[in-house]
Amino acid sequence: MYDRKRNQGITLLELLFTVAIVGIVLAAAVPSFETVVVNNQIKAKSEELFRFVRLAKYEAVKRNKNVEVYYDSTSPGYYCLGMRGVGENTTCDNKTHTYSLFKINDDIKFKVKTVDGQGNVADISNGALFSFSPQTGKSSTNKRVLFQSNSDTKVISGIRVTNIGLINPCSDQAWGGKMLCTSG
Repeated sequence: MYDRKRNQGITLLELLFTVAIVGIVLAAAVPSFETVVVNNQIKAKSEELFRFVRLAKYEAVKRNKNVEVYYDSTSPGYYCLGMRGVGENTTCDNKTHTYSLFKINDDIKFKVKTVDGQGNVADISNGALFSFSPQTGKSSTNKRVLFQSNSDTKVISGIRVTNIGLINPCSDQAWGGKMLCTSG
């Protein structure tokens, strides 16, 4: 009739198959998860960069002085974007700063880049990137400051500064109100 021994739980073989299948699924999901984490780090840093550059523009107006944004990769352990008065020789290594710094650990999984004259992503050089006029709020030049993933170079997010003083977020994909970083 009814045999109770057939329905007393799972067998060792069933458990092994289940563990093997879960292991295969996790092995496929972990690299994708790491990509998502890096992409979110890049987006978060680019939003901080957007706020930092807007602050530089406001500082120029507040102090009634041309304020420039500069890049410095010579500091040990981090690289940074800073702001200073035009003509000042302040770097990220200085002990006291009149203006804000935007520091990025160099062990992070992305690098600071820009766009060259042909529209290609290129390394950014140390020194002044652009400055803001206190009277008009205009920038001294058009410039893009980007964060590019080390693992997937197609993943880019950052800002575009126009010579009329507009500061726009940009990305590798035109969505959420962001412009493309590498076009136009």
